[in-house]
Amino acid sequence: LHKHGLQNDKLCRRYFFLLDTVVKARMAAIWKPEGPPKMLYLREMLGRVPEVLSGQLALLGGVDGVKAGERCVLMKERGVMVIGLSLLEWRLLLEKQGGPIKKEMQMISGVEEAVVRGLSQSEGMSDDQADLKLSWNAWALKLCEAEEGTPQLRGKCLLQRTVLLLAQNSFQKAIDSSGEVMRIQPANRHAAALNAT
Repeated sequence: LHKHGLQNDKLCRRYFFLLDTVVKARMAAIWKPEGPPKMLYLREMLGRVPEVLSGQLALLGGVDGVKAGERCVLMKERGVMVIGLSLLEWRLLLEKQGGPIKKEMQMISGVEEAVVRGLSQSEGMSDDQADLKLSWNAWALKLCEAEEGTPQLRGKCLLQRTVLLLAQNSFQKAIDSSGEVMRIQPANRHAAALNAT
């Protein structure tokens, strides 16, 4: 795919088939549509490829074919987010795929957008869904940390977690969480105000 680009339809169909097969294997047996999706990190998969094979693949298709990118796609029906697509793979999913599978996919330009979507999902829920709100926040924070998100993005995740913990009267956990925000963003006024209360 990295060698021939998007022109070869047979290769494109094979890529879709392989991606869907990998996602199916990762899919949760029981997935709640309102809950966060499972994460599939291509970086981890590529890291398990033997060095000899990785070198041969790089010679055939270029270095981009054996390293993870920054793009993401949410396979909604499967409840899995694939993280680390290259720009070429992402374009392939965006441009070449039609039909029912296209409706199942949500294209996400990068990890920061995925994290922000996770935080927004948490914010959009009613207060009586506190556990679900916390699970979306934990998902966003885990993604942010795994993909080495910026301190500002991590601080945003932790700040939201602090507010959610306060709403559940988990005061010590909230203090610890706002302390984490202060460690990575000492000038964060919101965390300082929460600490003061």
